[in-house]
Amino acid sequence: MNKLNNRVTIGFVNFNNGKFVEECIQSVIAQDSGPFRMIFVDNASTDGSFEHVKEKFGDLLEWISLKENRGPNPARNIILKKANTEFVLFLDADVVLEKDVVSKLVASIEAHPQAAVASPLVLDYENRTKVQFCGTLIHYIGAAIHPNKVFDDTYEVSSLGGACLLVRKSVADKIQGWDEDLFFGWTDGDFVYRMVLAGYKALCVSKAKIYHPYKKRGLSRAYHQIRNRWYFMLKTYSWRTLLLIFPVIFFYEMLLLVFLTLKKQSFTYFKANFSILLSLPQILKKRHYIQNLRKLRDRDTLTIGNI
Repeated sequence: MNKLNNRVTIGFVNFNNGKFVEECIQSVIAQDSGPFRMIFVDNASTDGSFEHVKEKFGDLLEWISLKENRGPNPARNIILKKANTEFVLFLDADVVLEKDVVSKLVASIEAHPQAAVASPLVLDYENRTKVQFCGTLIHYIGAAIHPNKVFDDTYEVSSLGGACLLVRKSVADKIQGWDEDLFFGWTDGDFVYRMVLAGYKALCVSKAKIYHPYKKRGLSRAYHQIRNRWYFMLKTYSWRTLLLIFPVIFFYEMLLLVFLTLKKQSFTYFKANFSILLSLPQILKKRHYIQNLRKLRDRDTLTIGNI
């Protein structure tokens, strides 16, 4: 196996991932193409996981402890800035990698010259035949559609999840990295989609496999999902697309408001949309940069159909 240690930097992002963190690091150390430079950024964890793995692994990793949790993206940007290799592998610190994940992701990107980012097949940690994630298509209304079919090898998608992402550092720098104004929800989808919009390919490599614990998510994070969906669309969609889909978006928003009202969450809906109004100046500034990088039309990157 060709060693990739001079070409790949591994970055871990941790927030209260408990017992999974040690296993995550061990699975990276066991990769068949290492050893790698490893950077571990902790988002103000309170469960003792950071102290435990720092004591256990010592100088094998570079350790950074942040004083507050501002979401994963500021931590990811620290890793991106510190990395000086061709590729950077971003990991949530609760995933477990099969031993050939890094080598398979690098090989897939190199086999597709326009590819800038790749992710493995994400399987459930407990039920290891159950697919959690195999890439994303993005609907015109700003909803992520998860394909119900896993293909045999490598295939293109509109976006990817952030649990395990291999990226070309040069392209990540070109699109100005991870958006730190997104705390939760669309943090990874926005990052990958900006690469796709700029003309690069996003790949799901189903022969590379990782395992990820299932975390149930209710309405507790509805604010971020509502806000960041609009943040994403206003940054990345063309004005023409936004105008054409307005009737459908309006209908969707009314249904969403009714649903949240029934769940006694209507205040969350209005709070999220008010935040978008306050954020318009920075959204428009980012939009200008993104649209100048654009190589593809919305019709090339977005999809229609059931959500």
